[in-house]
Amino acid sequence: MEPMFNQSFHEIGDYLRSVFEPSAEQHKLEEKMDRLITDVINEMHGAPSVTSDTELELIPLMGQEIIIPEVPVHPEQYISHLIREVVHHCINTTSPNFIGHMTSALPIFFRPLSRLLVALNQNVVKVETSKSFTVLERQTLAFMHRLVYSRCESFLHRTWPKSIKHVGSCDFGGDGVQLDCLVDCTQRGVA
Repeated sequence: MEPMFNQSFHEIGDYLRSVFEPSAEQHKLEEKMDRLITDVINEMHGAPSVTSDTELELIPLMGQEIIIPEVPVHPEQYISHLIREVVHHCINTTSPNFIGHMTSALPIFFRPLSRLLVALNQNVVKVETSKSFTVLERQTLAFMHRLVYSRCESFLHRTWPKSIKHVGSCDFGGDGVQLDCLVDCTQRGVA
């Protein structure tokens, strides 16, 4: 395939459709990549060591140039590249031999759950791109308020149905949480 910038809009449109529209070929590719990933995960679970013996400076990625490829790589090729060049040298945080700071093994049900979440691609910040997951996030926050702040049920029933009230948000990054809190405090005049 030639570089995207050399192609017509029609060719680019066809390529994008082939990447995003479900088809029998896409389904077979997804199943094949799932098998590759499942094999790697199973191999990691049985591994006696937490990482490879290769020093960081000697990992093949370290010496590579940072030139952006002009031609897209087939997803299966990319997965194979990740497994070979990245995954085998990563830290296996699922290993019972791993002791780390700010990370740990996850319960086994997280793998299929994360697959569902990625497939749904929800954005809980905007109701129009999430709907029921926004409600689930609010319910999770209500649980947190009950546990952490010992808020009574009457407070939660008064506060939660009102979508204009900001009572928190779920965030996966420390910077995001800090910025969210800062914005909330400045809007309330706390800062």
